[in-house]
Amino acid sequence: MASESGRDAARIRWLVAARFSEHPRGEFFAVAPDTLDGALAARLGRLAVRVPDRLGEGDLRTVAFEVARLRTFTLGGMAEAVPELRALKALADRPPSPGEAARVVEAAVGPGKLARACAAAAGDPAVPAPATSGAAASVDAFV
Repeated sequence: MASESGRDAARIRWLVAARFSEHPRGEFFAVAPDTLDGALAARLGRLAVRVPDRLGEGDLRTVAFEVARLRTFTLGGMAEAVPELRALKALADRPPSPGEAARVVEAAVGPGKLARACAAAAGDPAVPAPATSGAAASVDAFV
């Protein structure tokens, strides 16, 4: 048996058993490192998933994004691919003034939890401070 070295020794085999469409095709295909990104983009294209909404008013938010390459599924890739996250990253890179933060955040992700938190942090009297519970409430009551 020959000893493997270099790229052959680092070969990874994946079996993806998932339904990426309403009508699974039962298709098998092989990809090489240089064709993986193209295969993902061609087969997945645009995905839309429902996730807990930590930004807006709802319980769930639909997040849609283009799958351009495997890197899309990393934290940095998601921040680039999801429009709301991309907008928030741009705000983090160039923060608005505290007085403008809530308006700018609301324009980026819609009205809701995050925009209210920004307004409260900026001291907007029209926005009540977030309710505290547990240990934070006990400390607030004590102080």
